[in-house]
Amino acid sequence: MRNLKRKAAFLALVGMAMGLVSCASPVLETSSTPEEGHSHVYDRQVPTGEYLATPAGCLLPATYFYSCECGEKGTETFEYGDALGHDFTASVATDEHLCSEADHANRATYYYSCRRCGTNDPSRTFEYGDRIPHVYDREVPTGEYLATPADCETPAS
Repeated sequence: MRNLKRKAAFLALVGMAMGLVSCASPVLETSSTPEEGHSHVYDRQVPTGEYLATPAGCLLPATYFYSCECGEKGTETFEYGDALGHDFTASVATDEHLCSEADHANRATYYYSCRRCGTNDPSRTFEYGDRIPHVYDREVPTGEYLATPADCETPAS
């Protein structure tokens, strides 16, 4: 069995030299350690926590390191499982998620965001905070704001 694995590793290296095997092939990563008594061939896909390289994210599946039959972890990775997808349930009222600022008639609106990665959901918003209060400190002498017209004794107000 050991000689067969050595032959497989040798053939993989020869195949790479001849252009028949790509560098992406996990079999190409081999090393020999005398204390273990065999050459490592990292061709096993074992999707467990021990070999986890990166956990699954919203857009990408988890990646794991290839391993040798002896359990040694290689450096090349493979994808396993599915991406998690976005979870647009976070209601975070910060500038990063602001859709529209508050004004005198409306409260500020913010985008719901992904609880894992923070990406905004452009199709869903929520309101937060107060409307901007009116401040009546300007004198505008136009008919639109006329409270009482002037007469012979009293100026307009």
